[in-house]
Amino acid sequence: MTSISYSAADSNRWFTIVISVLSGLKLILECPFCAIKEAFEFLDVKTRKTYDLNDSKFENDDLKTMRIKSSEVLILVMRCPKCGYHVYVFPSFIIKGTTLTLRTILYIAMVYESTDITWRDLAKILGGDVAIAHSVLYIAVHALGKTVENDQEMQRLMSLYPEIFPQKEEVEEVWPPEKSVKENTKKRELGVRRVLTGLIRGFRREKSFFDTLFNKLQEKLAGIFTDFGITLATLYPLAQNA
Repeated sequence: MTSISYSAADSNRWFTIVISVLSGLKLILECPFCAIKEAFEFLDVKTRKTYDLNDSKFENDDLKTMRIKSSEVLILVMRCPKCGYHVYVFPSFIIKGTTLTLRTILYIAMVYESTDITWRDLAKILGGDVAIAHSVLYIAVHALGKTVENDQEMQRLMSLYPEIFPQKEEVEEVWPPEKSVKENTKKRELGVRRVLTGLIRGFRREKSFFDTLFNKLQEKLAGIFTDFGITLATLYPLAQNA
């Protein structure tokens, strides 16, 4: 069964959409099998475990104030009215290839790249009461960086969205030397920093705007992933991202 991403910036908006579907609303989707764009029929609801950010806000100039929470996301099962093909409908903040939501990946990356914290300490602090391995955080963040730097479609999109994907020279002006040692990990780190450059600039100018800037970045990037069918790269060829 094929998965389709539907635009929803966060869990609250997605929950509203799901409730509307349960109440009779039919989503307009394009069938991946017959290519018709019609109102799909609702069949069922499934759940998927994810790691998202809690509802706490950025406070006291400390980036490490938010926490990771374990949650269940509702997934819609729907049917094409023409050919009968069944699809899973995911919210756009769910990224294929990881159990972390997009905003969780961006936040983890922001904290790691802008401080001297290690991956192990990051998992302990942001995980809070949730037991999450530091390798899960590392793999998700570096998979994002690999996607930005290696995916051919993403390379094309860089010229269309310079506000999200600045040039390497701009990135180097903003960030300190990479934490990575090997060339391949430095390349992935550059990809992550491309995405975060506008956010770190805004944070340094006016810290009180961090939540607004962060939400805008997450929405824009989720839209790009959804509109152009971008999936998170597999970091290690013989294993799926956590």
